[in-house]
Amino acid sequence: MRKWLSALVALLAIILPFRPAPAAMLSRVAVVLSHAQILTLDSSPVQLIPAPGANRIINVVSVFYSYRFGTVPYFIAGTPAIATFYGNDTGLRTPQDFGYTNLTASASNNTSASAVGGGSQAISGVNQPLVAAVVSVDPTGGDGTLKVVVYYTVESP
Repeated sequence: MRKWLSALVALLAIILPFRPAPAAMLSRVAVVLSHAQILTLDSSPVQLIPAPGANRIINVVSVFYSYRFGTVPYFIAGTPAIATFYGNDTGLRTPQDFGYTNLTASASNNTSASAVGGGSQAISGVNQPLVAAVVSVDPTGGDGTLKVVVYYTVESP
């Protein structure tokens, strides 16, 4: 019995160091932005995912936006879009957004985009939360809501 147990322990000592690292788990978060939050998205970005911790980065796989029109369309000076950013609206922007014309439309609509991970994310997005924001100006008017669904993993760069 002791020889068998000793052989098993020796075998495990050889096998265990070579097991593959577990794959990052795909996570999903869904946040519904109220009309009050949309009206202040430049001055007060909304956190979608908290900072993942030291030496970790949120790797955005895809973002889906679903706009529910209320009774009045929003107005945004210029043509900015609602987008996702690392940190705040001056941080690194992820490649997908909800365009200006979608938010100012008089109808409900959906849009989605897939992200492309990349080198600058690994530097600029380390230990940063993911936020939704509008760059440069807060929208006015409007009373619709916007659902933002993010699929992501948390990685070590």
